[in-house]
Amino acid sequence: MTNRHPGVSRVGCAALLVSGLVLVVLTQTGRSALGADDVKRIAWRDDLAQAQLEAKSRDLLLWIQFTGPWCGNCRRMERSAFAHSAIITESRERFVPVKLRSDEYESLAQSLGLTVLPSTVIVRPNGEVVDKFEGYGEPEVFEAFLATMLTREGRSPEQVAAKQRSQANQDPAVALAGYDPVTLLQDQKLVPGRADLSVEHDGRVFRFANETGRTAFLQKPESFAPVNGGRCPVSQVDRGDFATGDPRWGVVYRGHLFLFKEVTDRDRFAKDPERYAGLDQSVRVSCPHCRGQAPLARRLTSRFSSMFASTSATAGSSASTPPPSGTLTNRLASFLPFDSVLRR
Repeated sequence: MTNRHPGVSRVGCAALLVSGLVLVVLTQTGRSALGADDVKRIAWRDDLAQAQLEAKSRDLLLWIQFTGPWCGNCRRMERSAFAHSAIITESRERFVPVKLRSDEYESLAQSLGLTVLPSTVIVRPNGEVVDKFEGYGEPEVFEAFLATMLTREGRSPEQVAAKQRSQANQDPAVALAGYDPVTLLQDQKLVPGRADLSVEHDGRVFRFANETGRTAFLQKPESFAPVNGGRCPVSQVDRGDFATGDPRWGVVYRGHLFLFKEVTDRDRFAKDPERYAGLDQSVRVSCPHCRGQAPLARRLTSRFSSMFASTSATAGSSASTPPPSGTLTNRLASFLPFDSVLRR
């Protein structure tokens, strides 16, 4: 690789799944304490795998700097751009920088299309290449490259500060799409709650149709709040997906409210509730005798979800076709079509 004049080129989001780059690392990353002199220079890492892991865990961009002891322009850039205070600050706050010798990572450099030293490659935490800067760059040129790239990625200091202010001022999420949890659990009806009758619980706002429901919730919120934080237990157990459940597809099981992402998830729950109910310890029955005393048809009840609906049914469908006689869902006679009990 030879030195060339500075140049900037874009690499279109190619995943870093090239030979020699993606490494499996089982060790823990750590950062040593910084001395007074350390903050005056870029804290280059020298282990690519560790740097990748650190970038992912801290949600920072990975800055890969290709260099070599024979490279005169590399030494020039160390003394100029990489000694610039603004670039040093950005390297510590926005990146995990790692320096690699191009002769030791020749295959990687070639796979990235690099032909010039020094070369800078910026990578997202998920392993996608964002951009690269090839050749020597004066401090103001390289600083502009970093600033433009950070803005494009939504990671500039101004964008990060604005996002933090927005999050700090953001109201907690409204639970259950604003429906009253007490009415939902006790009467199996979707009744919109009032904004002026709200309670914040576990980072979410619950709204109530009347003061009686609000008072009942305040006395024992865990009895009315949906299990698993309102996330779909089927999505979590079967797909590892922490999806928010939809109150339209709710089931009351052992006195607790479970929400599901889709009607098909609710149907899967009905076939094997014990597989999914274990996500919430409070609804487990520890006594095998008590567990055996309550047949499934009496333990699993809901009047606002249809266990007879086909997996392709939509929320607007008011009719459903019962499954063949003798099936599990046919025995759950207490399950009625959602729309038939939706009263407002």
